[in-house]
Amino acid sequence: MKTRTLFCLLTVALALPSLAGCNVGGAIGYKLFGPPAVEAQYVPPQEPMLVLVENYRGSAVRTADAETLGRYLMVELENHKVAPLIPVDKVYELRTSNPAAFKKMSMAALGREVGAKQVLYVDLQDCTIGAPPGSELLKGRVAVQVRVVDVETGATRWPAEATDGIPMAYETPLPRADENATEAIVRARMHFGMAERIAKLFYKWKPVDTTETLDMGESG
Repeated sequence: MKTRTLFCLLTVALALPSLAGCNVGGAIGYKLFGPPAVEAQYVPPQEPMLVLVENYRGSAVRTADAETLGRYLMVELENHKVAPLIPVDKVYELRTSNPAAFKKMSMAALGREVGAKQVLYVDLQDCTIGAPPGSELLKGRVAVQVRVVDVETGATRWPAEATDGIPMAYETPLPRADENATEAIVRARMHFGMAERIAKLFYKWKPVDTTETLDMGESG
């Protein structure tokens, strides 16, 4: 019975544009299928990509956060086949073998050293966890700037109009009062949420509802 009902609804949705105009058919289609898919902001070429997440200010705490965000981001990019990824171990080996030289390397030089053609660079500008005024429940906020750099030239491939990168921010929702949301749990959710949003810049995706956005705007 349910299959027959769905078939009838689909038939009506397809027929309505010709019977009563596109607006009615579009409204029913929206109810059946949800919001339309969102196109990628930028589709990287299928060339070896280095994912580099760092806090150039050098905070030890944010360095750990950058590594966590980087791991989540690589999983998201790999799952959606955004580009072939350079294993993170190559960067670690380079950093530990000669830390002084590593610090002086430009982004392009680092990319060349590990065999990348492009670098997805994420500058971790803010990363905080705390309780809002009047509450004991923790929430996290992370802000970044994102850009893709060409290894051969050192120039920004994307975004062309903002060579410092696209600012993005994400805040975790407040947990339920009865939920044991420790700082570690909130931190993990924060980094996963940000990684998911960064990755969606580079592939076509479908929102669950109209409130789902990539939180693009001021990062600081």
